Amino acid sequence: TSKIERNSPTGIHHRLMTNPEYALRFGDLVQQHFFHDGAMTPEATQALYAQRSDQIDLVMRVESARWGDNQIDQGRRKRYLREDWVNNRQWLYENYFPDRTEVVLQQFESRDWFVAGQAPEFSVDGSPQHGGQVDPGGQLTMAAPEGTIYFTLDGSDPLADGGELSPTSQAYTDGMAINAVVNVNARMRRDDGSWGPISSARFTVGAPADASSLRISEIHYHPSSATPTEIAAGFGDADEFEFIELVNI
Repeated sequence: TSKIERNSPTGIHHRLMTNPEYALRFGDLVQQHFFHDGAMTPEATQALYAQRSDQIDLVMRVESARWGDNQIDQGRRKRYLREDWVNNRQWLYENYFPDRTEVVLQQFESRDWFVAGQAPEFSVDGSPQHGGQVDPGGQLTMAAPEGTIYFTLDGSDPLADGGELSPTSQAYTDGMAINAVVNVNARMRRDDGSWGPISSARFTVGAPADASSLRISEIHYHPSSATPTEIAAGFGDADEFEFIELVNI
């Protein structure tokens, strides 16, 4: 590896991947962003690109008028029009974004950086569901290809620093009823003792608030001065007691 490559972000990453804890955290991010509507899924990446391109759609006309003939193509001047940009954008929509996620995942797998299917999958009442709204009492189940699943319901990682189990983690044995909002984090410990990437999902119970059901029920504005007891507790600024209360009726 050349010196430039070793000192580049890619070169640093290659060396860091030899560290088991870094490799595990890298797998966590891949699992988070490449699956279950994550930021690097085809739909999400295309939507982000569309948002940015829509912002500059009209001004590309000005850009073309100003710089469109600034390129040389085979010894002749070629004028790049806004139409060229529109066509390239459409090509990205139709050819690049639909396949790019899978291409990158295959690159990760070819380097042994990630193996798909190693994170626990969630289901509610027998149907796959990665977070979202559930009916009260909905049965949450988890599945993994091997080993034992360890999970938490408070949003913490089942695996503590240093490779030890978190004090709040528990081994999954059977389904559980969801009757309140839970932040589920789960990992699979393989039969050889190694760990797979984390699965994280937030499940909510009941109908979420919308414009017809959300109300501002109380506003506490410009409170009176803090009391001696509050000041002694470290809250001397009355503004710290301001709040707005929202209710889903």
